[in-house]
Amino acid sequence: MTLDDRARHAAREFRRVADTMHRAGDDQRPFDRFDRFRQRRQRTQRFGVIAVAAAVSISASFVAIRAFPTADQKRPAHAWSVNGRIVFGRSAPNVDETRLFSILPDGSHELALPVSFTDCAEWSPDGTQMHLTASEYPGSRLRPAVVRADGTGFTLLDATTDANLNLGCGDWTPDASRLVLEGFPQAGDPSLNGIYSVRSSDGGDLEVLSGNPYGGYDAVPQVSLADGSIVFLRTDPARQLPNDVGALFVMRTDGSGLRRITPWGLAASSGGWSPDGQWIAFTTPSRELYLVHPDGTGLAPMTVDLPAGAPTQPRWSPDGAELVFGLRTNNRGDIYTVAVEGSDLTQITDTPTIDERWPDWGTNGG
Repeated sequence: MTLDDRARHAAREFRRVADTMHRAGDDQRPFDRFDRFRQRRQRTQRFGVIAVAAAVSISASFVAIRAFPTADQKRPAHAWSVNGRIVFGRSAPNVDETRLFSILPDGSHELALPVSFTDCAEWSPDGTQMHLTASEYPGSRLRPAVVRADGTGFTLLDATTDANLNLGCGDWTPDASRLVLEGFPQAGDPSLNGIYSVRSSDGGDLEVLSGNPYGGYDAVPQVSLADGSIVFLRTDPARQLPNDVGALFVMRTDGSGLRRITPWGLAASSGGWSPDGQWIAFTTPSRELYLVHPDGTGLAPMTVDLPAGAPTQPRWSPDGAELVFGLRTNNRGDIYTVAVEGSDLTQITDTPTIDERWPDWGTNGG
């Protein structure tokens, strides 16, 4: 395992885990676990937790709004009618190797995917594929990859010839034709920080959708299945916020219409879209789950009694009635689900010596 010091912004270092893995049968080929970012672990939710307990001051006009969706209100009568498997990453504490698993929402029928990946898996809209982040060889730049739901058919997408541009975590467009990804430099050049888009078939047709004018980063974009709008976490170093804390921004599919929808300092993760595009779920430095409309209204914490720990990476069920998220306590994590109105909190993994994180909920029930 090799540690490479690189910069996200200024002296922002991250750690690369370099190893070669092989798949069995016809899919046999080597590839590498993608970089783990030492200073960015809270942002990506891959290792640490947001340990900031300071209260964030929000105007009463925001906090008073609690127009949360109920289970009945959030069940759209269309394609998102079946809750499929939940994918997540698992690793032992202090061990960088992570393998992907999938599990049914009731915690049964856990499956280990036949290839070891790192975190950052996101289901395609139809549940037949996942997007991952990988690299061609140890120390090389990050590139998007796609893999079938059963872990076979791994394909690394070249995406760009720029040797200094990493393309990391992201999401699918509603028609699955493109991937929307975070981008950042291998070293220096903070102008590369932003949100990018490529074709999901071959990684071609690279487009720049945003650039961060504050010298921070734009992280973990998520795409609305309803209209293709994009939500992402943006940081601004000049605001002297805790590491990896910023604000949520929303823009259209083509990068136009950029707007901030949360106060600075409130967001400690990127947002997850409800299937109908009416709500965005995210986490805060004060260890709460929040909801907000994409126009910034309805901002308020969810009324859920969480166990001690920090929630991470909230994602919606395909029927829009529940959320799945990681919960980190004492440097380890488990996966939980909860109804959007705050009831039926359920722990679906329970591994005291193992770390589980970065869940995503698909439509594939197989």
